[in-house]
Amino acid sequence: MWSPLDVPENGDAPFTDLTRWRLNADDNGRHVWEYLESDEACQARPQTVMDKFQLGLPTNLPALPRPKTAFDAARNGFSFFKHLQAPDGHWPCEYDGPMFLTPGLVIGSYVTGMELKRAERLELIRYLFRKAHKEDGGWGLHFEGRSTVFGTALNYTALRILGVGPDHPVMVKARNTLHYLGGAVRSPQWGKIWLSILNTYDWEGVNALPPELWLFPEWLPIHPHRWWIHARNVFIPMSFLYAHRFKAPENELILSLRRELYVEDYYSIDWPAQRNNICPVDSYAPHTFILDSLFAILGAYELCAIPPLRKAGLARIYDLIVMEDENTAYQDLGPVNKMLNLVARTVAEGPESEAYAQHKLKRRDFMWIGPNGMSMNGTNGVQLWDIAFIVQALVETGLAEEEENREPLLKALQWLDESQIRDNPKHYESAYRHRTKGAWPFSTKEQSYSVSDCTGEGMKAVIYLQEHVPSMPKLVSRERLCDAVDVIVSMQNQSGGFASYELIRGPRWLEWINPAEVFGNIMIEYEYPECTTSAITALAIFRRHYPDYRYADIEDTIRRAVKYLHAAQRPEGGWFGSWGICFTYATQFALESLSLVGETYETSSCVKEVWVDHENTQVVMTCWAAMALMYAQYPEPEPIERAVKMVMSRQLPDGSWAQEAIEGMFNKTCAIVYPNFKFSFTIWMLGRAHRYLEKLSALSDALENSKPFQSENAELNAAVLIPLANVNETPGVILELRGALRSHGGEVSFPGGRVDDGDASFLAGALREADEEIALKPEQVEILGELSPSERSLSGLRVWPYVGFVHHDKRPSTPLNETKRLHTKMDSNISIDLDAPFPSLSMSSLHASAPEVAHVFHLPFSQLAQPARLRAHRFRGNRPYWAINVTDIVPSSAAKHGDHDKADEKTLVEWDGETNVDEVGGGREGKLEVWGLTGWYLNVLMRALRMFG
Repeated sequence: MWSPLDVPENGDAPFTDLTRWRLNADDNGRHVWEYLESDEACQARPQTVMDKFQLGLPTNLPALPRPKTAFDAARNGFSFFKHLQAPDGHWPCEYDGPMFLTPGLVIGSYVTGMELKRAERLELIRYLFRKAHKEDGGWGLHFEGRSTVFGTALNYTALRILGVGPDHPVMVKARNTLHYLGGAVRSPQWGKIWLSILNTYDWEGVNALPPELWLFPEWLPIHPHRWWIHARNVFIPMSFLYAHRFKAPENELILSLRRELYVEDYYSIDWPAQRNNICPVDSYAPHTFILDSLFAILGAYELCAIPPLRKAGLARIYDLIVMEDENTAYQDLGPVNKMLNLVARTVAEGPESEAYAQHKLKRRDFMWIGPNGMSMNGTNGVQLWDIAFIVQALVETGLAEEEENREPLLKALQWLDESQIRDNPKHYESAYRHRTKGAWPFSTKEQSYSVSDCTGEGMKAVIYLQEHVPSMPKLVSRERLCDAVDVIVSMQNQSGGFASYELIRGPRWLEWINPAEVFGNIMIEYEYPECTTSAITALAIFRRHYPDYRYADIEDTIRRAVKYLHAAQRPEGGWFGSWGICFTYATQFALESLSLVGETYETSSCVKEVWVDHENTQVVMTCWAAMALMYAQYPEPEPIERAVKMVMSRQLPDGSWAQEAIEGMFNKTCAIVYPNFKFSFTIWMLGRAHRYLEKLSALSDALENSKPFQSENAELNAAVLIPLANVNETPGVILELRGALRSHGGEVSFPGGRVDDGDASFLAGALREADEEIALKPEQVEILGELSPSERSLSGLRVWPYVGFVHHDKRPSTPLNETKRLHTKMDSNISIDLDAPFPSLSMSSLHASAPEVAHVFHLPFSQLAQPARLRAHRFRGNRPYWAINVTDIVPSSAAKHGDHDKADEKTLVEWDGETNVDEVGGGREGKLEVWGLTGWYLNVLMRALRMFG
């Protein structure tokens, strides 16, 4: 079908004019490469920076100012990266690595008569040339792996189909390696099937794949719908083609391949004897005795298959193939089942069918050309995954607040809005699909598969943009965010962990019958730390902004997920990642989620065992490790400073970073690239590190100028921060509502707690607690003074109160001598100008650390002083003060959930203590009040401000 091509001896230089390629990426995440044949077409559509970068051509962007700080480097990084944003808002990229995908594209297209253009064929050849093993000329499971029969047999075959002659130096070298390994007869199951479809291997040499398995009762543990979704979706078209024994018609190329692929004579091979003949280098998951026994039984059945059962089985699996195509608009779950589905639909309906036309159209979504040539992507892209990370990076670093970044962020939000899946699949339960309404996919809405961590990261990105970026529109409604929460909660397994696409359906012993020798853990779904952490962080962030939706369910989900994370931690302290490489990837995500539920380096023995590997340094892995330390609130700056220095040293003058080693993996054995990680995680880490290191420095400065804490002092001490802030241009004080799992749950207090041995001063303890409890950063707080006198709590703690003004970003720099003056005891001469022109603080920047804190709220001074709110009370039974009613200011749902056991609609919080004995602020007589020690200190402050008599 395709004529021979005369190609160079190696792929060092492009086989086409790369300046003629254009990327179409303006259709809701689809990206399709097009080769312009005429000069006129090229002139009418000049290459963009995005086109040039993805092709490895010079972008000609100017060098940026040399960064002086980590934040400058992060800004430079995004200054470059925003040039790579597609018109529709996402960031397209290559997604290659596995070396068994492109052969499927080539063989599937060849046997169905589906054209590949000459320019595409040439660049496919160049890619395979460049990815051949440098020493032996073969190909592995992925392009950084050793040569295998699977990789070498299939890629050799693909090159021959594409037009490379058998005497080409690349082919001679590869054929020698293939023969050394034993020839194509030693291919694993997937290789045998592709070669059988091409008619260069005999179906008699393939273990039986009877479609009748789908006729079993669904309650059986072995029923295929219980298998992992990738395993079953590949098995379905394989079984269809096996039952039909489909094979391409013989031609000169096929006859020649029968001679080239084997050590022995093709026509003398004992094919049934080859069914379990797998080269050891390919065998990651060797056949078990149970699997071989099962194959023997199924092989015997094939000799006397019952026609009505075979017909019914074929009808059932063809229905499943059609439903998969229609559910995904012919994108399908992944490239393997897509090309197998193409062959199956062509066998059943022919090349004139609508199914054939749609597969041809969507096949192009998987074909990507990069600096090394053209290959088949691992899916139709990583659109959602990448956009979610860069959005979070920009918001958390503060780059989202810069005006020049508003437009790319708005486009990103618009893409996130469009990409959320609004409905369940067209074929839902009949196709064994999990719910999708409210989910975000891994790639595009059109592909339509729910993924637990993608839904979590997508929801986080939307909340970040809509709640933390000024003037950003609310495109995704509360109802749709609630739908996303419903998806996440529905995907939690009994263990508390989260899997990828759906709940675990089958028992682990199904791995005993794993027929795909090259992969591990593919027969059922598994819980993954990284999927679980995405669920925890997404739900925790959602709950801060929407505490009235499924509060109890979310709390239970997070609690069970954290329990799973603790159990999944390895003895050396890390977590093993199954989708990124490997420990640094999963550990970063695990520590992020644990930090959101109050577990840090100081508070959790689990977190203290964090492991970071500094060998064979890579920019992306270094960023993961540094971010893990920051999420854990690691107190020492030195390793983070070293990480920053290393990542900045590798930044190029235009703000970009070079692609280094593979970042991702799947199924235990196969690596895959995530090229945009070198932007999202570098920008994220550098920006966070800038703020984190400033925080450590600010805390150190504050400690030098505050009351020293002597750990050997017999008196136990606590410290609280009384944070004053303007919110919506209204001055007031920030308070918190204690969570149900904390002593005095459901009661009002200031942020604070016991002073630890590690705190260098009482003030340091107050600032640390404020950061941990409500995410109030020390560098935002301008300390005005220490409130006097300090009081004891009923438990015997001496509670030291500090008053500070909270700035919306970073407190103004104060000369050292002025700082010392402010660190004096407050007296009646202090006054505050309530009309002072300080910027307002966004309450969305503060976050309640569940379960310790249920809610954070702002009590305006104008409300605080209203007589109707005040009730006369006595502190410790003899000192008069005003208790302050805040029932209408704190959302009832938050107050209720401060103490689940004692709260209802009429009595929001019941104070659990003796009459007339004060501890901290609590609820009395059906009201939520600021009283007790919190109320007393607030009264002392108000008297100093002359707002109370």
